[in-house]
Amino acid sequence: MKIRVAIVGTGAMGRGIVQVIKKSENIDVVAIADINPIALEKTARFISKDALVTTKPINVLTTKPDVLVEATPTILEAALLTRRALKQKTHVVLMNGEVDQIFGRLLAKEAEDNGVILTSDAGDQHGVLVRMINDIRSMGFEIVIAGNDKGFLNKYANPESIREEAGKRRLSLAQCTSYTDGTKLAIEMALVANALDLDILQTGMAGPKVDHVNKALKVFDLERARELGGVVDYVLGAEPGGSVFVIAYSDDPEDLFYMDYYKMGKGPYYLFVRPYHLCHYETPLAIRSIMKFRQSILVQKKRVLEVGCRAKTDLHAGTKLEGIGGHHLYGVLEKPKNLPIGMAEGTILIKSKKKDEAIGWDDVKFPKDDPRLALWQEQTMLETHTRNRGLIEIAKSRGARAMRLLITGASGLLGLKISKIAVQKGYDVYSAYHKHEKTYGKPVKLNICNYKSVEKTFREIKPDFVIHAAAITDVDRCEQEKELAWDVNVQGTINVVEQTKNFKTFLVYVSTDYVFSGEKGSYIETDELKPVNYYGQTKLIGEQEVKKLQSEWCIIRPSVIYGAFLVAGKHNFAL
Repeated sequence: MKIRVAIVGTGAMGRGIVQVIKKSENIDVVAIADINPIALEKTARFISKDALVTTKPINVLTTKPDVLVEATPTILEAALLTRRALKQKTHVVLMNGEVDQIFGRLLAKEAEDNGVILTSDAGDQHGVLVRMINDIRSMGFEIVIAGNDKGFLNKYANPESIREEAGKRRLSLAQCTSYTDGTKLAIEMALVANALDLDILQTGMAGPKVDHVNKALKVFDLERARELGGVVDYVLGAEPGGSVFVIAYSDDPEDLFYMDYYKMGKGPYYLFVRPYHLCHYETPLAIRSIMKFRQSILVQKKRVLEVGCRAKTDLHAGTKLEGIGGHHLYGVLEKPKNLPIGMAEGTILIKSKKKDEAIGWDDVKFPKDDPRLALWQEQTMLETHTRNRGLIEIAKSRGARAMRLLITGASGLLGLKISKIAVQKGYDVYSAYHKHEKTYGKPVKLNICNYKSVEKTFREIKPDFVIHAAAITDVDRCEQEKELAWDVNVQGTINVVEQTKNFKTFLVYVSTDYVFSGEKGSYIETDELKPVNYYGQTKLIGEQEVKKLQSEWCIIRPSVIYGAFLVAGKHNFAL
């Protein structure tokens, strides 16, 4: 029985997939969709007259396909359709790297919950690289660099500047712009890194220029790449164009002998090159991987890296931002902290930005009730739960000890309650206090304003998690004693954050809803940050320092915290 496939998006890639499947003996296209009737008409001639041809993508699911191939350049629309298909027990291949990178972790969980497969495509660079790496790892080699070959890069390209090139390549202006300005490259390498837990040598990747890919062994800091556990990167302008490469390592004497015998070099670093990637020609491999082996080609496991925003030109406050492939932004591969470029389209810039300046979550305002935010928040909650569960399971599997949890401000109302619950749940709790030792767990006297005191505490405890709840929270006192408020809420936070970074410790920072103006109420995380008092200002600066200095963090903005007992020698709202 033939595999029934529906394809949404009949641009260059979608039409190519249809043409390839037409030659297949065991795959049949039962439906195609595109909101552009002209694109549909060009593709319809390659499929059976009985197949569904529609301008409404959701309608393809009425044909009950085995596999949906999503090949549009959309993000929100693609995410919603993919989710619908997965709930309908339909497998999905994402030729759409943008939605894959932004919402792929959420969609993968949806697939898992419904007993179906979600996968990236097999033929684009990221799919090819992961397939290569799986083969190389199976031979026993350590992965040092997963590499792309970027032919040309102009991060300031825009739809006007590449119009002629787009026509030659049968690409939309947005697609060609994103290829040229490096955003597509960053998306592909983020997918690889997030699937295989790889890092970067530097923000944006190194991207050395070479004339041939076989020189890749000479232009990267391979020792540092190994220290980081493997990285993603690229070479610029190398022949053969369209190639991908992997640098691997082994110092095993047997490998050194045989790899030299097989003309792969003296080692211990080895270069593996695939001189082509064939995009839509390899899509059937992803389809068959699902249907025959029930395996994905690539699925993101966690958010190691993100594609952040940079301004292509000076941008003024009030600008309605264009998204990927537009005039305003280009993407940069980095540690997660700035606004992902896949979330930028249609947002309003509330702070002017210079050319090449990063754009953060706090720099934009989203449209009211933007459905992307709901998806993002759901994915973030899922990732936090998965990460915490994974860390706990790792600790249990080692059979070594309970997770060490350091709580600052543990004699305060919130810190006291958290430490009590954490002790009950079996954590090894270290309760840091400044003056009042009324705590659960192991008391630790700590002055967060003293860098050496914080460093010593971290060195002795080596915590797995830190909940930073210590702060001057009295709003009136912060107005009256601004220097003290700064020392505790800002400098104290910086001291703690720097040590969490040094010890690779996950940080939960307790902020406040005072970072908002209070004019609206029912705030969400992407609302405009506009504190109206000094307490809120110090806590907002604390948030910014967390984002700047740490990559593994969670910020909590509680509202009024109150209780029925005295703590730390002071009253709370209930007393």
